[in-house]
Amino acid sequence: MINKYLMVPSRAIFLLALIIGTSVFTPTQGQEEQANREIEELSTGNLQSSVTFIEYASFTCPHCASFHREVYPQIKENYIDTGLIKFEVREVIWDNAGWVAAIIGRCSGPEKFFHYVDPLFAKQSEWSRAQTLGEAADRLRSIALSVGYNTNDIDDCLEDTDFHTLILENSRDGTTRDGIERTPTFRINGKNYSNMGYEDLVEIIEKALNRT
Repeated sequence: MINKYLMVPSRAIFLLALIIGTSVFTPTQGQEEQANREIEELSTGNLQSSVTFIEYASFTCPHCASFHREVYPQIKENYIDTGLIKFEVREVIWDNAGWVAAIIGRCSGPEKFFHYVDPLFAKQSEWSRAQTLGEAADRLRSIALSVGYNTNDIDDCLEDTDFHTLILENSRDGTTRDGIERTPTFRINGKNYSNMGYEDLVEIIEKALNRT
């Protein structure tokens, strides 16, 4: 995965305006208040665990999709659902389609987000290869609605261009701060690890849990 961003916030705002079929968004006073959102942590599992497993993921990354198909279900079953670890996803935005996927993903809270992630990666080839960003957004919207997102929340989210920029900046800040150069990168208790299989991850997790 290339290690650079393919857009700047001003271009990002213009692109989203095209997606939702409006002119460049100019917030009213009420909309300005709505736009004052915070980036919510997308975490699940035991939020008080001594072990924090962060996945830095690009939603258009095939290796991330493979991780979520082949490895994540086992980690979820054995470590997340059992309350042994805290698991967090942080978006890495390398491209426009992944940026739109991140925006729609954040149109609801963490609980629904983790239902969104599985079909998002399972259908990655369908939406990420769409001919236009508008088509990609429509397919992503369908995924979100299928797992319980609210259509009005999605519409509000797509119109909130200040929030779009905040998501992009949050991704930039996180990858810079934590030295993320490729996806997926796993950050377990403050240390970065490259993509690896389940057994290797188990060894790291068990050591972090002081069970080895």
